[in-house]
Amino acid sequence: MVRQEDIKRLNRSMDALMSVMGQKKPDVLGRFVSDISIQEMKAAYFLGNYQLLKQSQLADMLMLSKSNTSILIDKLAKKGLVDRSSSEKDRRIVHLKLTKKGHGLFRIMLDHHLSCAEFILSKLNAQEQQQFLSLMDKISQGEQSLKERSEH
Repeated sequence: MVRQEDIKRLNRSMDALMSVMGQKKPDVLGRFVSDISIQEMKAAYFLGNYQLLKQSQLADMLMLSKSNTSILIDKLAKKGLVDRSSSEKDRRIVHLKLTKKGHGLFRIMLDHHLSCAEFILSKLNAQEQQQFLSLMDKISQGEQSLKERSEH
């Protein structure tokens, strides 16, 4: 059983981490797109990590409906960040990939994430870093079960 005070303590720590990441926001994002939303950045980040995704896969990753994902992709395509193509085998399947401009945005976001990770790890000694990373690995393995619980 997890104690309520520990849940609240973890929540405060997660808030602090998100604050750190927000404070270290890369200023150069505006060079690519001045009006990009958090959801659009998430979509671009997933596409950068996976290179090529079906639109339905991206919808699942973002936990959005297919119609909301279509709207999101329309916006990213208008900004020149994403290319869409229909599957030759099944025209209902839409494949997504980043454009050259989209890859530039992804690279900035990846560098930002790596900088935040370095900042977080720099606060820990070598043993604590390994312990922290092991715990994060354990938590991230539970990501699928968390997603399954939210769908029910």
